[in-house]
Amino acid sequence: MKIQNAYYNGWTCSHYCSNILTFAPDGSIIHVILNAPGSWHDSNIASQLYHKLLHNTPEGYRVISDTAFPRVTKRLDYRIVAPSKCGD
Repeated sequence: MKIQNAYYNGWTCSHYCSNILTFAPDGSIIHVILNAPGSWHDSNIASQLYHKLLHNTPEGYRVISDTAFPRVTKRLDYRIVAPSKCGD
């Protein structure tokens, strides 16, 4: 029951798991988070990737993401490229 509760998202009233897959231009996987519980906030799941972007990514390199990927600080805005959501 505890595991089931961890995957429950109260905002959507359903069960989910979250995944982050980050690929290099050559197709190799450079960062992965698999099956994170749906009750965890997206920015918490991405915190290790944020650290890599800020501290281990060469100048001029970026992550290309979808509109749902959370950009939690202005420091990350220049590291994450995503299309604008409708209405933004």
